[in-house]
Amino acid sequence: MVRAVLMGSTTLLIRQTGERSRAVGVLTFTLIVMLAIHPAWARSIGFQFSAAATAGLILSAPALEHRINHLLPKRLNGLAAAISIPLAALTWTLPLQL
Repeated sequence: MVRAVLMGSTTLLIRQTGERSRAVGVLTFTLIVMLAIHPAWARSIGFQFSAAATAGLILSAPALEHRINHLLPKRLNGLAAAISIPLAALTWTLPLQL
């Protein structure tokens, strides 16, 4: 929850200045701030899962959705996002799960 609130706040502050925010930069900044405030979070599995899943959503989900869209029939294109989002999060958190 802390990560989501900080990312949302950071994005809103950046947009207020008229600039575009980049999701990877916002995530990186947020994680650095969180660890600067509470370094013990680095050992928290919840923090690690949150960071890994969010990175997967930012970096992998759009490409997966695009690829899945090309594999599905036209009438099922709406399923691409429903498949790619959990798949991206699962893939990026798999090392932590193991």
